[in-house]
Amino acid sequence: MNAQRNLLPWSTLLYVVVVLASVPMTARTAAGAPPAGIDPGLAMIGAQAATILLPALVFFAASRQPARELFNLRRLDFGSGAKSLLVGLLCWPTFTFLSVLALILVGLLRPAAPINSPSPLSPGGSPWITFLGVVLVAPLFEELLFRGVLLSTYRKALGAHAVWLVGILFGFLHPSLDQALGAVFLGMVAGWVVFRTGSIWAGILVHLGSNLVGGALLLLTSLAAPGAMEAAAQAEDAGTMAWMGALVWAVIGFVLLVPVFFLLRSIARRYPASKEPSPGLSVRAVWAPAAAAIGVVGYTVFELLQGA
Repeated sequence: MNAQRNLLPWSTLLYVVVVLASVPMTARTAAGAPPAGIDPGLAMIGAQAATILLPALVFFAASRQPARELFNLRRLDFGSGAKSLLVGLLCWPTFTFLSVLALILVGLLRPAAPINSPSPLSPGGSPWITFLGVVLVAPLFEELLFRGVLLSTYRKALGAHAVWLVGILFGFLHPSLDQALGAVFLGMVAGWVVFRTGSIWAGILVHLGSNLVGGALLLLTSLAAPGAMEAAAQAEDAGTMAWMGALVWAVIGFVLLVPVFFLLRSIARRYPASKEPSPGLSVRAVWAPAAAAIGVVGYTVFELLQGA
């Protein structure tokens, strides 16, 4: 346990490196300017491989931990896998509600800023490649880092507290505040299923399910009515639409959280909690992730105030 616990500050450093490496990608995506001659979807996939997957693999090689333990590469039965995927699908409305709510909060803090979020489907690129990146590549790469490396190392030092802490760190990885708030919720759900099943595949399926709904809607919109989402975001009544959207998605999300609860309870029955004593919160164990979280929050607030 001591060897594993010593990995916690190093895995936190890995997280900070990933966030800092993602900043240029975030700025370029927001500006809609991928490298010349490269499809925006391929650029996004390449950036994720370079800033998320590669650092995780380097950490794996340097830590000399078994891949099965570090990445939680354990077998997941078909029933629990299907339930995890369904949980992700049903969590998407709540993710959307939190995203719209965050957009409204940003609008209140920055009245002059438009209430919209940059779409991952950049103009001029293949919507199918971007769809592949959003639905398959992002869940796989991000889960290997968060519900693999971070959750496994944090769990040794913090026990069940690792679920919500890694979920918060997962939210901070995302470029805009609207994505961050929804990602915290989704990260905690994915973290819980991985914590109980011991299998990263459960987290990947939760993440994939949520991204599948949003990605499919973006893809259909891009194919059927190119530019429709941008036009709606720039409409004069965009603020009113955001409030209406928040209300609608709040109702849908609240209703669908009921079956989500029963699905998670079913998974919990299939994978009972360990009876071994779990480490609690302590200053010695939590200082590294807390420092990382405070630093990223401070950076986010600074960027928000700079644009006010």
